[in-house]
Amino acid sequence: MLPALPPEVIERILSFVGQASLRTNIPLVSHQWYRMARVLLKRTVHFSAIHLKEGVNEQVMAKKLGLAYTLACQRGSYPKFYTARLPLGQEEASWSILRNALASLASSSATSFYSFGLKIRQFFFSADLNTDVWSQLLPLLRILGPGLTCLHLDSVPYSAKISMAETRRLCPNLEELSVATVAASYAPWRVDSIAKLEEEQDLDIKQDDSTDHLADVRAHIKQKRPWPLRSATFEKLGLTETALESFLRSCPELTELRIVNAQPVSERGSNDGPMKNFLLTKERRTAFFGRLSSYCPKLDSLHVSVCEPSSIHEEAAPIAQFPLVEHWGVSTASMVRHPLSSACVLLDAHRMVNRLTTVEIIGPCRGSTAADERRIGVWVHQLLCESPLLEHFKALEVNLPLDLLYVTKALFGQPCVSQSFLSPLVPLNQRVWACRKLKTLHIRIDEQHRVGMTDFAEQLRVVLGYISRVCPDLEKLAINRTNVFIRGPVSLCLLSRLKRLRTLQLYLRGYPLPLKENSIDWMKRQYYYDTQEQMKQQWEKVHKRQFSAVKGLLRLWKAVRTINDLYCKDDSVSLSEQSLGVSFPLVRSRFDGSIFNKNKEIKLPDIATDQKHGQRTYEKKNEKELSEHGREIIDGVDMTHLGQVQDLINYFQGRRAHREECLWPEMETIDMRFQTNENRHAQKHYALKEIQRVINKIRPEIEIIMPPLQEKAWR
Repeated sequence: MLPALPPEVIERILSFVGQASLRTNIPLVSHQWYRMARVLLKRTVHFSAIHLKEGVNEQVMAKKLGLAYTLACQRGSYPKFYTARLPLGQEEASWSILRNALASLASSSATSFYSFGLKIRQFFFSADLNTDVWSQLLPLLRILGPGLTCLHLDSVPYSAKISMAETRRLCPNLEELSVATVAASYAPWRVDSIAKLEEEQDLDIKQDDSTDHLADVRAHIKQKRPWPLRSATFEKLGLTETALESFLRSCPELTELRIVNAQPVSERGSNDGPMKNFLLTKERRTAFFGRLSSYCPKLDSLHVSVCEPSSIHEEAAPIAQFPLVEHWGVSTASMVRHPLSSACVLLDAHRMVNRLTTVEIIGPCRGSTAADERRIGVWVHQLLCESPLLEHFKALEVNLPLDLLYVTKALFGQPCVSQSFLSPLVPLNQRVWACRKLKTLHIRIDEQHRVGMTDFAEQLRVVLGYISRVCPDLEKLAINRTNVFIRGPVSLCLLSRLKRLRTLQLYLRGYPLPLKENSIDWMKRQYYYDTQEQMKQQWEKVHKRQFSAVKGLLRLWKAVRTINDLYCKDDSVSLSEQSLGVSFPLVRSRFDGSIFNKNKEIKLPDIATDQKHGQRTYEKKNEKELSEHGREIIDGVDMTHLGQVQDLINYFQGRRAHREECLWPEMETIDMRFQTNENRHAQKHYALKEIQRVINKIRPEIEIIMPPLQEKAWR
């Protein structure tokens, strides 16, 4: 028998194990491994000041925070229907309970990593635009700061000043920083109406790029202890040149900088602030990029955009200043009014250089016409068709025209797609995305209601089938504005062709409906099913109103169990496959082999489209007829049966032929977020719980994230 390993060695080994295995497999080994797995799990604790439950004191809060890896704090602007609010004026008491609990954990000595102590490394703080809540930040950072590696500040109140010097002092080990607020809808550009970085007058900024100035900057960096910060994001903040460059000089290890929709700052009573609004002119931006390359030589990800595009008549494309940067971000605000400037200039230059690997487009196309939105969507589609090296693409709020994905002959022949009156930018020869190595994809595709595209189930099959074919190596996928659970969750099985998928995020529109197991049971790891359980579910569905005849039901159930003995495990099919309308006479298959072909596979009918009536009719078609027509290959991608129900049937045929093959072997997280304005809280809460229960029953190792409705969902 091998000697027992020291706890430190076991901790080191388990630190490389995935979160799914830590939740399901590791705790079964021993009690010691169970304790270690509990700590290594990256748990998230949510704190809401106005929704603190009764009976929660410092001891209860400390026990809850003892195993937390991430802490998310907010006041709780959006009420929860199932939790009562605290009486007015008692919010400070709830914040005091949180501070005291954290202080007690911080003072406790931790001899081992899996002992009781403070282990919070990520801190998300939402001020909800409230100055009183914002005042709670510094006391919390004095406790959490030394151990934090990630800090996100959201909904910073107007007129707040964020001191980077104080943040650097309290959080010396910080590696990721994000500060965001909401743009004021009144009195824009006033000093007192926007949040901004606090000025630090430690080194005067010169407006030239001379060698003496750069030498002074390097000497200044050496005098101060550098901040190990690697990622910094400032969203909708007022940024002055002095404050921003003072911060950048203290972060020589910075690899990612995101200045998203910066708010220009002008002095009171002044119409022009040349020192303040340095991002609004091409010359000042070009000079800033030159100094930035000397401050942060390791920068490989850059996003710089302002909230007002009308002030920028020509965008600077600083490709030469940043030879290491391959991750570029832009904003739709700079793509609406000037189609040949800003983002288009930058990305078009990159397409010519052909070394673009990451693109992130921030913000929706607000204030633009439908033609402008479509033009931007067509331009994004063209970018994907001409960027073969692209690995990460995020444009979650840019609507991609759905008809551009209708690339097959059957789909392209539909009137809504083939007619040119939709837009002169629709290419006559449909193209396919060239980014075969794509690992991250965040897109938005709305349903179309034009004539010829009223089959919403077909639209969903087109989107999912297109993505699974064109981007086979996807690891992270996010789709915005879809109606998956309304149009048919069975179509989601097309995404299981993505063997490397680890994170699936769906922004679902509409009212959340309870999810039935017979529409999602295709998600099992292996394609084996308990036919007795399936028949029980179908039987209960048919006889759910006949439970008074108990004796008759018991006799019927005994007969069902007897018939179930005739079933073969290798002939079982999922209820999702049966829901396609194809009959599977499994009991008769033991005695009648007429439904099997030579390879002992069930022969399934094909489904064709009746364009005149817009309905689906079954049409028998064998493999010989299919081979005569051939496959439909577009740009090296097999698009045969794209958007058809036959695509689903072919998928299930492949799964039955390889039952042992694991479905989504690397899947870790499924994140579903519903966007609705309907006020039916209790029904929504039940529907969310039911969806989570069904998926957890089928795949317990996958983490299901479902943020509460009408609440802020942390990024």
